[in-house]
Amino acid sequence: MPAGMTAEGFLARRERDHPGAPLGGVGPGLFFANHLLKYIDRPIGLISCGVGSPMKQWDPAQHEDPNNHYGQMMERIALAGGRVKGIVWWQGESDALTPGAADVYEKDLLTMVDAIRRDTGQPGLPFIYVQCGRFVHPYGAHATDWERVREAQRQATGRRKNMFVTAGCDLMLEDSIHIGFEGYQRLGPRLAEIALSQVYGLQGHGAPITLDKIEVLQPKNRRLMIRVRFNGVSGRLTAADRPMGFELRGSRPADDPSRAYPHPPPPEDAPVYVIYRVDFDPTDPAALILGVFDSSPIYMGKPHPLRAPLSLVYGGGLDPYVNIVDEKDIPIPAFGPVKIALPEDVKESQGGNK
Repeated sequence: MPAGMTAEGFLARRERDHPGAPLGGVGPGLFFANHLLKYIDRPIGLISCGVGSPMKQWDPAQHEDPNNHYGQMMERIALAGGRVKGIVWWQGESDALTPGAADVYEKDLLTMVDAIRRDTGQPGLPFIYVQCGRFVHPYGAHATDWERVREAQRQATGRRKNMFVTAGCDLMLEDSIHIGFEGYQRLGPRLAEIALSQVYGLQGHGAPITLDKIEVLQPKNRRLMIRVRFNGVSGRLTAADRPMGFELRGSRPADDPSRAYPHPPPPEDAPVYVIYRVDFDPTDPAALILGVFDSSPIYMGKPHPLRAPLSLVYGGGLDPYVNIVDEKDIPIPAFGPVKIALPEDVKESQGGNK
């Protein structure tokens, strides 16, 4: 707000200059700060730098450009004293929609994180961020890039220390791409729980959930299963409804018996194996058991042997339905495609994992 102007004067001028235009909306910051205040006894200042834009507009090398968002952010940090407790970041949708941006997203994100830490003189500055969410769109032209950006965001936590990611793919939207008020009411506390445990070092708060391992159970059984385990789970994994969001991907083999089916065969990208149910592992609160069914008998009655390549995806595509969280409402992250390693005896029986 300009110096010397009251809040009432600012609102009156804005209405005059932009009649009927909305003033703005609420983001996760308010709910983030309010949740922190429940557990810490100190003032909280949030420096808002949010603006919808691709990573190229946050390029530290262009910080002297007056339109460069990185330079604008660093100016605001300097005005606040030059040091901050951490960064809360939520961005990626613009890059998922920009041809070629997904190819370099992880590199650009890490370049920016490194620059912030260098320019603030805080080499271990915590960076808490959100995977890009959903896009309700009538066709899937950008689905692959959407998945690649989410996966790059997930993988980046392993490239640098003190980077923590959470997800928002399960939250309600305000329009076809932006999270709505109800979603912010959940996203803000999720980010705050991670800050409380990872930045403030308080016990009993939520932690970022990361993928631990994927393993095939009873691989030679017609009803094989896949076990997916996670790290960082508070309490146990749960879902408000039937747990959803997983998908198996693999190319259809040349000897696919369904190709000879008298009716129109399935498309080339139709999966050979499908996940028909998801159960919470009764022996491990941080694991899920996926029931896998060979769909070819539906077409011809002849099952396929388990074969590579086979990959698992959670929260794939533009508009996934996912709903698995822990007892602190921290969601498991979207991931994939992640290649599934087949047991050695299965590889040998098929002449190698090729």
